[in-house]
Amino acid sequence: MFPWSGVMAMGWARAGWCLCALLLTQAADSDPVGPTRTQVQVYDSEVPTEILTVPGVPTDLQLAPHEKITGLALGDTLQWRVEELPGHLFLKPLRPDLFTAGTLVTNLRVYSLVLRSTTPQGPWVMRVRWILDEEKSLSSPSGKTIHLFSLIPRRVHTHYTIKGDAEFRPLEVFDDGRFTWIDMGHPQVLPAVFMVDAEGSRLVNYLLHPPYFVVQRLMPRFLLKLGATEVEVINPDYGKSSEAQGEVPEQKP
Repeated sequence: MFPWSGVMAMGWARAGWCLCALLLTQAADSDPVGPTRTQVQVYDSEVPTEILTVPGVPTDLQLAPHEKITGLALGDTLQWRVEELPGHLFLKPLRPDLFTAGTLVTNLRVYSLVLRSTTPQGPWVMRVRWILDEEKSLSSPSGKTIHLFSLIPRRVHTHYTIKGDAEFRPLEVFDDGRFTWIDMGHPQVLPAVFMVDAEGSRLVNYLLHPPYFVVQRLMPRFLLKLGATEVEVINPDYGKSSEAQGEVPEQKP
């Protein structure tokens, strides 16, 4: 049990999890989510991390090297199973349609968490990790690293069409010829992003660079989805850029 000043610490549930569950394949061929289920978020103590999970599958919160958990306060300790290993915190809901929030405290940082459980047919993640402001970067397919602070958004294509009136409707969407920038303002929820093309729809990762979601590619069409609610965004200029679509061009020193 963690020491917790002023808040009752929760004991770790030792339910004999089989960690090989982390190697589970997709639940069904109809699952629209792509092979990647990793959520990467820029750490901000003022911005909660919203995590989508599914029953029966532990979601791995990956901590930084030498980061140790010292406390966890979770609203619902009955319907969420929690397991700790060095550098990792595993969360597993018992059923879909659950919601809770909590605070994770380590020797380095304090994380605000918003946890939701969904069904295997919806968007969900198996891994969550954070990057710090000084590490805030994007990686190109060639392995080169591009720091976000050196990327001042350049509005190359701005004629995006936004359809839908959900609370997470973007204020603006544009691209700089390489990345898609989605201005979310100050959202209370964090929807998943699905790219839609001739091959179907698939989940894409994004980085949080407030107030933007930054997707590391260009997309002809994409959906912002949370549960059954969605907002559609269409890029009429897709394919008109002289740069390769969806790829990061080599950066000049």
